[in-house]
Amino acid sequence: MARFVVSARRMDVRPIDAREEQGVTEVSPQEWGNRYRAIRGTCVSLTARLRALIVDLLAEANIEVIQIEARTKAIDSFTEKISRKRVKYVDPLTEVTDLVGLRIITYYREDVTRVGEILKKEFQIDATNSVDKAAALDPDRFGYPNAP
Repeated sequence: MARFVVSARRMDVRPIDAREEQGVTEVSPQEWGNRYRAIRGTCVSLTARLRALIVDLLAEANIEVIQIEARTKAIDSFTEKISRKRVKYVDPLTEVTDLVGLRIITYYREDVTRVGEILKKEFQIDATNSVDKAAALDPDRFGYPNAP
């Protein structure tokens, strides 16, 4: 299983006031949650459109998958994350990398590589925040590695 973080740098979905206040660090997690609430509908739409695009790309490549799970980060989860990692974020609306998440579950290990190649071709991948979970598995195992 590989985890790729797709960068959507062209799409600035932050409210105007958040763009003007970029770099402000005295905003409470609850206020950031309110700002995320204001744009979450756009993220929900992006999630649906991204899932549909992935379905089309996999169909064009004749790759059958078990499932494509898609989700938009919940407001409570967003607020909790920035509270927990407060020092990490200056502008969580642009820095949190998992506002939209998709998981593609394949039938075959070799399809993980093929799906990864398609994603790398079609999207700008944030390598810093991407993880190849299959690399951590023994050759005779498939799935997520066990947590320590």
